[in-house]
Amino acid sequence: IVSLAETDVTFALASGGHNGGVISPPEKRGRSHRIETLTDDAPFVSPDAWLARNAPRDGSWWPAWVAWLDGLSGPRTIEPTERNDTMIAVSLEDAPGQYVRGT
Repeated sequence: IVSLAETDVTFALASGGHNGGVISPPEKRGRSHRIETLTDDAPFVSPDAWLARNAPRDGSWWPAWVAWLDGLSGPRTIEPTERNDTMIAVSLEDAPGQYVRGT
């Protein structure tokens, strides 16, 4: 599938088109996806061959994406559900700001 990349590539193919595969939340029933990681030295795989060797997996691709991101990320410093006052944006001035006016 990917012959121009000089790195490992994880390719995911979601069912349901744009709305079903990307916009709908992962808990929505009736979704499936196919996913495979190819190493940078893997031989070329045609789209038809890739599709044939990667059976559909039940559920959204989102949990697989989160697991992939977790594998590349450092430890969490703030849990997503934890409130932290440093995460609250503070306005420096009324809009439009200097960056808009160029002053």
